Parts: sequence; structure tokens; C-alpha cells
Amino acid sequence: MKNLVLFIFILFSKLYFAQASGSANFSLKINFEKNIPVDQLEIFCNIKDGNTLKSVEVKIDKANNSIIISGINHFIIPVNFPTLSFSYTDKSKLNEYSEQIIERKHIFYLVTGFGITSYSNNNGQNIRFSKELPNVLITSEYQDKNKLYRIQYFTPDCNIYNYFDENLEISNSVLKLK
Repeated sequence: MKNLVLFIFILFSKLYFAQASGSANFSLKINFEKNIPVDQLEIFCNIKDGNTLKSVEVKIDKANNSIIISGINHFIIPVNFPTLSFSYTDKSKLNEYSEQIIERKHIFYLVTGFGITSYSNNNGQNIRFSKELPNVLITSEYQDKNKLYRIQYFTPDCNIYNYFDENLEISNSVLKLK
């Protein structure tokens, strides 16, 4: 009798306590202004529990100054797509008061909002980074049963934690995609 009760409990726990998960092909085309050298960009993906990359391919389109990132990711619903960051290094003055030349790393963040588990069909369309607007947040909402995506841009002097709310995640470990 005890074994029967235990069996029924395990059976129902599998039915009622399971998490939905899936895998999807993703594709993102990300445009950069002409003053950002796409061929020098390093691309990173935050390591994230609940949404992981199974494969990834990065293509550089120098003619259009853009990058296409595609692959397959596995996710637990509703864990959002991992944060992507892009960076390149140049040399510039330390500040306006100094003639000292130092290396400066420019970093651009693409943060995905809650509930966007993947970017199939390039649903984050028309993403464009510039030095003036290096932070992008993509969120979604439903209107008349259609999922709509909203792209928001933030300047470097904004307190991005206020704008990104709970969507910005800090990771001490990143994957270098390129």
C-alpha cells in the first residue's frame, strides 16, 4: 500500500510540477553606426541558468556595418534570452584635461526583457547601436493576441539599472562568441 501511494504521488508530481521548456532557432541582425568598426567587435553572451546556447554562428557584414548572430538555444519558459554585449578598444585621451593616451573599451549592451525566450524570425528587428545610444532593451507585450516587440535605447549617462528594471543581469562569467 505504501508503494502504491508513493507511486501515485510521483506520477502526479511529474504531471503537476513539471516546467515547460523548448529549443528554438534564433537569428538576430544587429546594425551599428559607421563609426563603430564591426570587424573589431568582441561579442559576449552572459551565462544564464534556464536559457543556454546549444550552437551559435556569427557573421560580419562589413558592407552594411552589421552582425548576424544565429543558432539554437534551449530555454525554460519564461526565462528570457541571455544578455549580449559587444565591445571594441581604441586609443583616446584620458580626458579633456590630459594629453595622456590610453586604451578605451566601448561596450554596447543588448538586454532582453521578461518572456522573450528566443529571437526566432528576427523578432527583435531593427536593432541599431551607436556610441550615443549604446544600451538596448527589447521588451514584449500582447495586443489583440499579437506579440509586439518594443526596442528602447538608453544613453551611457542614464542610470541603466532604473530603465532595465529586473531585466539587467550581471554575470561573472560570459561566453566569447567572437
